[in-house]
Amino acid sequence: MTEQEILNILNEVRHPGKGDRSVVDLGMVDSIETGTGMVSVTLAFTGRKDPLADYLGGAVRAALIRNLPKDTQINVKTVVKEEAPHKKPLELDDQGLAGVRHIIGVASGKGGVGKSTVAVNLAVALARMGFKVGLADADVYGPSIPVMTGTQGASPEVVETRGQDGEEARQWFVPIEKYGVKWMSIGYFAKPEQALIWRGPMASGALKQINTKLEILNQEFQHVHNYNPIEHIKSRVKTPGSIAAKLKRHGYEVTLANMVKYCNDIAGIRVICDFTSDIYKIADMISNQSDIHVLAIKDYIAHPKPSGYKSYHMIVTVPVYLSDRIVD
Repeated sequence: MTEQEILNILNEVRHPGKGDRSVVDLGMVDSIETGTGMVSVTLAFTGRKDPLADYLGGAVRAALIRNLPKDTQINVKTVVKEEAPHKKPLELDDQGLAGVRHIIGVASGKGGVGKSTVAVNLAVALARMGFKVGLADADVYGPSIPVMTGTQGASPEVVETRGQDGEEARQWFVPIEKYGVKWMSIGYFAKPEQALIWRGPMASGALKQINTKLEILNQEFQHVHNYNPIEHIKSRVKTPGSIAAKLKRHGYEVTLANMVKYCNDIAGIRVICDFTSDIYKIADMISNQSDIHVLAIKDYIAHPKPSGYKSYHMIVTVPVYLSDRIVD
């Protein structure tokens, strides 16, 4: 693949803080190296590292993965062309929070319990009472603030303030303002399809947990009953494109919130048993696991489809333990 073909691919990567211009138009593509089965891209930032450098690097990698052959080795680096002068890190101390009278934290060790709903309603209520309010959405796994506030597609601008008395100039994101509240969320810096990609590792983690549970049950049967009820286990995770297509097919906007609400088959495991009775035994054992919550059951064995298709479907949630939270 030629360098120009790589540049054509990178043209689809846009910088949200610079008028949605591509990294190619902005001159950020410093070098491209190609070889047999490999592509290496270096993004360069002049003067200081861009606040969205990691995001842009990930977007470049995602674009290359989508457009290059599956077995291509991809390497993406970011560099600063000129070493920025050392500056004191911005700390949220008394000086950094000058003018802020109150801070309200809304948090939970579990996902899907309404943190964002509470935070948005609280922010709007305070704004209507006459307070000057800002909300920072720190959820990188499922940012829902843009959807809840009707600000999808908005892109915070980047402004620069000149330093005084020898201080270095600083760059700031200007929050999106609506309902009298200033909003800031990671959801403003990624396209809906990219937000779906972030959910992938969690879906894979859930599949691994279910797989492990099934393997343990199978080994237990072998030890206690001297036979294995499970003949074969196969798992799969839908691609972001497949998820987006399903949402569109059912008339839903492609958002992370809609994906969580309307797509119950993003990750799935197919368990093949030799005997029908074993299917019900395994299903009962899975249902009795304390950390598994059964959302729905579709028994096409007792009630086959008109086509004659027979199977037993369970829709369940399983917790995925992250470094700072538990996500179902």
